[in-house]
Amino acid sequence: MISPDREQMRPPRAARSGREWFVVRTRVRSEGFVAAQAEAFGAEVYLPRIAIGRDWRSAEHTDLTEPLFPGYLFVRLDLAEHFRRISRSPGVRGFLSFGDDRPVPVEADIIAGLQERSPGGVFRPRDPFRPGAAVQVLSGPLAGLLGIVDRPLTGSGRVSVLLRILARQTRVEMAREALAIA
Repeated sequence: MISPDREQMRPPRAARSGREWFVVRTRVRSEGFVAAQAEAFGAEVYLPRIAIGRDWRSAEHTDLTEPLFPGYLFVRLDLAEHFRRISRSPGVRGFLSFGDDRPVPVEADIIAGLQERSPGGVFRPRDPFRPGAAVQVLSGPLAGLLGIVDRPLTGSGRVSVLLRILARQTRVEMAREALAIA
């Protein structure tokens, strides 16, 4: 009997010829390492990322990003040629498959759509809580009060809001879930 780990190393029975997109499952936080290895083997790699904030400590104020799909990346390769190399790479858990353990190709249109929406491979979601936006507090002891967004604190998931309390504006940090655009 072949162990499950060794079964994953076998090439698929009816491997298609030609380059197609596939999803590779990786270990947690190994996406970048696996992507570099796959590129070294000659595969085209797409690792979409999402901006989660900015690093204000650096002189360039660079975006802080993380994988859009943690533990997964897209590779375009000839499965018959690269299956074993990619499967045996450190950090790889296997190819995404359903039922019969054959890797399932991803339609090129789906990858093209993701690439169109992510200039430079980074998704930048529109934050409704931009500085100057009017908001209403939905929950907590300040529920019902109106305020103005001072600055979003994306890393912590909180927003700095200016609320009119006792005839003066007071800066309060609140969870995003407790606010709605007014």
